[in-house]
Amino acid sequence: MRFFLKKRAIFSIIAGVVVLFVSYKTYTFFNGSPIERQELVKSVIELFENEGRMDDVESMATRYDSNAGDFDVVVKFKDEPNMNYIYLNGKNGPKSLEKQTDRELKQTYHGEFEYVDLD
Repeated sequence: MRFFLKKRAIFSIIAGVVVLFVSYKTYTFFNGSPIERQELVKSVIELFENEGRMDDVESMATRYDSNAGDFDVVVKFKDEPNMNYIYLNGKNGPKSLEKQTDRELKQTYHGEFEYVDLD
């Protein structure tokens, strides 16, 4: 009887770990890794601080492209309120991918943006 209870407890623990792992993988498949998101945001902020342009940033938001499997950072500058600059993670740090108007951005991306607190 005791052996049976130990086996059942071990099985329950293993099953719980498997469920947690599958849940995490499912979440990251559809939403991306929060760690990767934070690293990209940090590297984009460092890029702007090194260039002395951080004061020019009006807003910054991230979006996850599930087709490509990576994050983009969408940056809007104070002097160009209708333009969005899209940065992605390159081999040597963040690189500017393209710039789009607000209208073009809404047409090309239909998902949710997660805004970054710049304070």
